[in-house]
Amino acid sequence: MEDSQGKPSGDLLVRRDGGLGEAMANVIERLTLHQLRVFVCVVESGGITHAAERLLVTQSTVSTQLARIRRVLGMPLFRRAGQRMALTAAGQMLYDRAQAICRQQERLASDLEALRSGAGGRLALGVSQTGAMYAVLEAVRRGREAVPALRLDVTVSYARNLFTYLLDGRLDVVVEWGGGPTPPALPQRALRTYPFYVLAAPHFPLPRPLTPEAFLQQSFVTMQYGPDEIGVVEWEVARRNLRPPHVVRLPSIDAVKRWTAAGLGITILSPLSVRDELAEQRLAVWPFPPMDFERPLTLFWKPGTPEVLLNTFAELLTGVLDETVPTRASRGGR
Repeated sequence: MEDSQGKPSGDLLVRRDGGLGEAMANVIERLTLHQLRVFVCVVESGGITHAAERLLVTQSTVSTQLARIRRVLGMPLFRRAGQRMALTAAGQMLYDRAQAICRQQERLASDLEALRSGAGGRLALGVSQTGAMYAVLEAVRRGREAVPALRLDVTVSYARNLFTYLLDGRLDVVVEWGGGPTPPALPQRALRTYPFYVLAAPHFPLPRPLTPEAFLQQSFVTMQYGPDEIGVVEWEVARRNLRPPHVVRLPSIDAVKRWTAAGLGITILSPLSVRDELAEQRLAVWPFPPMDFERPLTLFWKPGTPEVLLNTFAELLTGVLDETVPTRASRGGR
């Protein structure tokens, strides 16, 4: 529809609410991304000359693209305001939309490159509430700061649940202690190996080193891993026929540490779990050769997980592990 002067009707091009009318929306579909980028560059550079320099093209090339945009829209993009050129209402509207489109295109290119390089994408992580959880959460925090294009989603649950989620595709990666009973046929990578300590309150009345008889007389405090499921520590205790007659199973790693620090029993944990408690002397290590064992903190992942994303997360996590506590090898023993 045209008005009496043969110009496109403004009612069709611009709605009263300031949005695009149906005719304008159809017209914009005829514009190319290249044309929009040239127009945005002209506006942000302050003129054709500077835009041509930024785009590394001739001024006539820029002028040609602007002329094509004007023909498509059927309205001028610029008006003279003294010694400079200002946007018309149509030019301003086009600039606002074109700028958003160009930024989205740039973000898309950046995100795709990040995905290719391992700096972007999404990994669904699973970890049980052990010392591993502390390290994983710190790695996720660092990842969000260092590689914001990489999305790391964390699920905390029992190990059995996590491996089920991994096998059915709900998780990409599980961080768990290796060396115990684990699902077969899962790709895995051991990151660092840690000793597990027998721990008690510093003034707990225990012989040093601990004897099997004294160990079996104490309440043993550990995590509750779900119905009919035991953790790696209880598994190791059972293997050695050293299960105490009284076992206290608590719902969180923090509850285990607090219960033990209160002098209500003994526990076995990795140094990842008790760095602060040992430093603040709320817990102490009791040498006990019969329970001298170590476990590798291990990545398990579903087949098909992008290797570049897996390596990026593994690098974040090992960085945390190396800074948090030493392994047995670097300590030279307990």
